[in-house]
Amino acid sequence: MEKEEKIVNELTRKFPSLEGKCNITRLRRITVEVERNNVNNVLGYLAVDGGFGLLCTITGLDSGENLEFIYHIANKDGIVLNLKTFAPKTDPVIHSVIGIYNGCIFYERELEDLLGAKVEGCLKAGITLCRKTGLKVNIRSERTGK
Repeated sequence: MEKEEKIVNELTRKFPSLEGKCNITRLRRITVEVERNNVNNVLGYLAVDGGFGLLCTITGLDSGENLEFIYHIANKDGIVLNLKTFAPKTDPVIHSVIGIYNGCIFYERELEDLLGAKVEGCLKAGITLCRKTGLKVNIRSERTGK
């Protein structure tokens, strides 16, 4: 588990507040608990400098008083890092990771639709998805044929 230990050491060196919040759960699996206001900083670092360029999915859970969000990310070595954060149900707001992982849009919309979370910066249907080409997509398609 040398690779996992190296990742945890680099992560806690860069973000000292994560000391004691990173666990190697088994071979190729790391779990990290992050304050919600620091999620984008940590994910940005992991995506660019840590080699975790793949967002596999985002899981949302109702944990009683809180909503729990788990970002499942992977690197080229097959190591999956599960980054957890919590938001109280009284203030279920998290920030979009669209600037880090372009493919997050559907996951974030699910968090809003299924859990009632508010994802600040999450793109809505009909909004430009590709800033470079200006491609617009409307998820709902109206059919007028009889």
